[in-house]
Amino acid sequence: MQQYDSTPTIKFSNPEDGEHPALIRFTDLNERIEYDLPIRDKDSVSRLYRVVELPRTDSNEFFVHVYNTTQISLRLRYFGYSQGGEVEPLSGSAVTRAALYRQHITLADGFDGYLLRIDLGIDGEGDERKFDDLDTISVAAYAGREPQSPGGIKIEGKNQESGGARYLPFSHNGRSFQRLVISTCDPEEDIRELAKATGLEMAETYFGKLGSVIAIGVPPGMSLNNGRDATHTIRQKGHSGEGTVEEDYILNLFAPKKPIRKGEKPLSSDRATPDGLTEFRPPHSTQFDGRRKPLTLALIDSGIDYGRNNAHLWTSTRYTSGPNTEFLTPGRYGYDFIRRQEEPIDEAPHGTHVAATVLNQYTATRPLQLLHLKVFGQEGIASYFGSLVSIYEATVAGAEVINMSWGFYQESEPRALYCALKTAAKNGVLMVTSAGNDKEDLDKVPQWPAAFADDFPCNLITVGSYAYNSSQAGGAIEANLVRADYSNFGRREVTLAAFLTSPVPEFGTGTVHFPVGTSISAPIVAGLLANWLADNPNGTLSEFRKTYYHPTKELETVVTNGHYIRHDNAPRRV
Repeated sequence: MQQYDSTPTIKFSNPEDGEHPALIRFTDLNERIEYDLPIRDKDSVSRLYRVVELPRTDSNEFFVHVYNTTQISLRLRYFGYSQGGEVEPLSGSAVTRAALYRQHITLADGFDGYLLRIDLGIDGEGDERKFDDLDTISVAAYAGREPQSPGGIKIEGKNQESGGARYLPFSHNGRSFQRLVISTCDPEEDIRELAKATGLEMAETYFGKLGSVIAIGVPPGMSLNNGRDATHTIRQKGHSGEGTVEEDYILNLFAPKKPIRKGEKPLSSDRATPDGLTEFRPPHSTQFDGRRKPLTLALIDSGIDYGRNNAHLWTSTRYTSGPNTEFLTPGRYGYDFIRRQEEPIDEAPHGTHVAATVLNQYTATRPLQLLHLKVFGQEGIASYFGSLVSIYEATVAGAEVINMSWGFYQESEPRALYCALKTAAKNGVLMVTSAGNDKEDLDKVPQWPAAFADDFPCNLITVGSYAYNSSQAGGAIEANLVRADYSNFGRREVTLAAFLTSPVPEFGTGTVHFPVGTSISAPIVAGLLANWLADNPNGTLSEFRKTYYHPTKELETVVTNGHYIRHDNAPRRV
């Protein structure tokens, strides 16, 4: 119940609807508001302040969240009031400059309600300030309990900043970790000032030659939606350049629609495969011409199987020729961003199948080196932060091709990912990504990075899966093609279709088997692209398209121009 007409009363937010807390937002901060309140507070030093009322609850335990875009210090001061009595100061005052600030307080009993006074600046800091339209202060509050994380993942290894094991909790919105990602693809821009302006702790940092990425830990229970708004506004206020502020999205290899789901496995099928696709034929070092410069293909995935049955597969394609980067060292297979170690051991498993699919397409004599950038752990889950860093690292290492057999759904365009892809494209990298396995039209429901295909037509291929219609015997191959029933599609965003499976060694045993999915279709294309580049240095995607893309009316409604790669990699007849 509101006690003072000039004072807005907080509606306590529902923890079950934590993504959308009830906010009181203050704008027009230059206006001096006269509150008719009998406050006795000798500590107040600012003539500019705002007051909100907190109703009494049974617990008198509150969680107050403050979203501050002003970049000046705020003093939070609490008071208790009784009907008809004076307003008395209580303990629990705090001073903060953070963009997102969380405070847990237990207020004294015996009052009919409480007031929160927010002083804009201390020691006169706010008195001379001319606030603009971007300057706002928003307040939310929870009584008794906050939204709870639905879980998280344990990250083995060391935290760069403070040491010790890291545990990444999921946000209550279920699509991101409880972190923000600040990123830039301008190597001259120092985003540390932007990170500092949030007032939050830097959890992970990357400062590379082509871009920088910082992960910011967000206090538990705080809305990342409102947090993103606050920090994005700060970037607009005096932070120019390419800097972006986004949530640290959860990437899930097997369940991108429900990213916090764990324990999923790759798709499998008993579909028959055409003749010639039953053997796994990895390249061997004896076929490579050591006088030629190696071609580097980066796989951003879950690593590779080092078990005794499969370890020999990777020896001839180790990363041996290239620069030292922030995380990569020649002589290694790549890097494990999950465990912070140099050997990327597959735990999903997923990357093993993807890497083996690439190998099965490669027959050139030019040495091939695979750069395994492990960002997905045992549960097939990765962070947005890791994917961005991997794209920059692959580009710095001189990758000519990057394969990304993963994606995440997000209505708005992820700007940091766009920036990373733009950097790779500027450096001549050709990229291949999977369309996804959710039967979605990506022209309407975007999955990223697949939905960037029309932004980078000269550098990015988005690959869907096709199968053969077994009910139609005989006739031309093109007449028997159908979209694989699980494959995402889109006449604009899905630019190519490839066969749904490839023979690869089974994880652990080495026995040949046939996993299916756009995650396999993509490296079929990436491997063929690398094979073609080996004999066509500086070749363009347009030239590759003219050589290998076949059109068919059977796929025209689901893939750009009905383009597909033949299962036998046969070039197009011109």
